[in-house]
Amino acid sequence: MTIVVYLLLSTLLFLVIAKKTEIRFSAFFLGMMIFPSCIWIIDSPKIEPFHLFLFSIFGMEFLFNYNDFKQNLKSFPFIIPILLVSISFVMTVYTNEGLDLGKYYTMVRNFFDIYGPLIIAYIVGKRLKEDSVLEQIYWPLLILGFLGIIEGLIQENYPFQIICSSFPYYNGFYSLNEPIQASSDIWRSRTLLTTCYPTSFGALLCALIFFYVPQIKEKLSRKKQNLFYAIYFLNLYFCGCRTAMVLVAVAFLYMFIQQQKIFFKVVSVVLIVFGVVILGHYVIDYFSIEGQGSSLQLRQSQLLFSINAILDKPIFGNGVGYMNDFIFEKDSYGNTIMEEGIMGLESILFLKIIDYGLFGLCSFLLLCGWIFFWFFKRRNKFPEAESGYLITATTMGLFYLSGNIGNISALSYALIGLLAAEVKNKEELLENEETDKKEQQGEKP
Repeated sequence: MTIVVYLLLSTLLFLVIAKKTEIRFSAFFLGMMIFPSCIWIIDSPKIEPFHLFLFSIFGMEFLFNYNDFKQNLKSFPFIIPILLVSISFVMTVYTNEGLDLGKYYTMVRNFFDIYGPLIIAYIVGKRLKEDSVLEQIYWPLLILGFLGIIEGLIQENYPFQIICSSFPYYNGFYSLNEPIQASSDIWRSRTLLTTCYPTSFGALLCALIFFYVPQIKEKLSRKKQNLFYAIYFLNLYFCGCRTAMVLVAVAFLYMFIQQQKIFFKVVSVVLIVFGVVILGHYVIDYFSIEGQGSSLQLRQSQLLFSINAILDKPIFGNGVGYMNDFIFEKDSYGNTIMEEGIMGLESILFLKIIDYGLFGLCSFLLLCGWIFFWFFKRRNKFPEAESGYLITATTMGLFYLSGNIGNISALSYALIGLLAAEVKNKEELLENEETDKKEQQGEKP
């Protein structure tokens, strides 16, 4: 099976390097999705399959489409918050390490790993039709989704085990020497497919569902729509990520209310408020039960721990990678040592504030808010904008509440960048049409 895994990796890399833009992006996205971030090929410097896809697509665009690369980068709509985030990275390294070049190299790698997919997806997306990507990745996504359902039914994950066992380096949550079972409790099913953890799979499902749903009626046949809904909502159930389920339900409720008349909207808001007041304490009690996933008490302990960790360096934090290197150290067997009472930090906000301080946290929140409102302002004009703000709201909400385990945010950012490029292309087309109309009207006597 190792040969098959490497053949798949080579094929996707070949498509990224050798094929036209639409296929290049589709292969890039599927490659990131199939090969998890807990495996790598070279240990020093650390090279994951993810890096091969990211470096390849950046290299192809920069070398062979340089003029478009430069022009599209200039029109990138999130350039201001991205620059602030990059400044927070630089200041964190400078205030903790001075001019240590090795730390700056690590900083650049981390920044590129996190935000590279967002930037390159926009640059590539400016040169392609998003509809073609929807079609090209549809069947591969259904095949992967079908494998996810099989995992949910038999409660064993063979694709993840086969893929990870094929690489020389692995650092995941599950042993590869025995059948991988994400469901440790009998009270709920849990699946992860080819991600690192069920929470990561939940975030991926949020992104994929809202990448398709706002556009699905216009761009896919009824049979394809029903097949997509059946497979991916079953996966959402089997993955067992309660946060993802709640966020998807809230997003669909919001979409439904938005389509109604003003009277029904008011009635709906009133009913929701009453529902929250009446049922709120039941929900809190449910999420407070220890031993059934992450309880509210556990998250409170994690928050207090994070605040205590930055008391000495509140503005720029403790340094890039501080949390992984010092808080979650590894024992002699390579297993992560968990701090007693916190069991890991289950919000991306905890990581941001510990590593990058208040300035890093605020710049990250600004980026998330900027992306959300940029799409939200355009939601009534373009279905791609509706997809964009729903993906941003649900996946970022999940990262805030349950964490970004692995590098699943790369897939969300890739879809966000692609959608932003499509919206920008349509805006520019409308502007050009309006300019042409004005010029034609000016020429008339």
